[in-house]
Amino acid sequence: MIYLGNYGDWVDDNKLIEYMDTHEGVMSPRDQNHENDVKNVLHETSWNSYTSECTIQYNDTEYLPLELPDVKTDYYWLNKMLPGMCMPWHRDSNSDTVKVRYWMPLQDYEPGHIFICKHELMVNYKKGDLFKHEDPSQYHLAGNLGWINRYTLNLVEFK
Repeated sequence: MIYLGNYGDWVDDNKLIEYMDTHEGVMSPRDQNHENDVKNVLHETSWNSYTSECTIQYNDTEYLPLELPDVKTDYYWLNKMLPGMCMPWHRDSNSDTVKVRYWMPLQDYEPGHIFICKHELMVNYKKGDLFKHEDPSQYHLAGNLGWINRYTLNLVEFK
């Protein structure tokens, strides 16, 4: 992961956490169609085999456009993970169409909030820190084994 800078004031201005706490998202992967997803190479299973709610996603068109200064993006989604939720080791199914992928925590690091990309555990980050994936098709996982909700923003630029 490549650190690009901090956008903490921008996060506050857009009230992203407030939005997620007042709107219903989509339980993922349970409520999404994953028929064409690439199988998880490590376990030869598809997302259809995961029965739990891994994350709550928000990609509501009424909240678009979401413009981040100095960063070109074509698509974004917000994630809320309640305590106990986890997203197993995976690659995103659209990684072959993504040119650049970014990850931004929407709160300061909390013990139990987990994000691992490739072999790097992300800790001690601050709200609004923006990271660029070195490779958009990298394996990664996320989880919330802490006490409070975990909020993140993912952004992509397509090829």
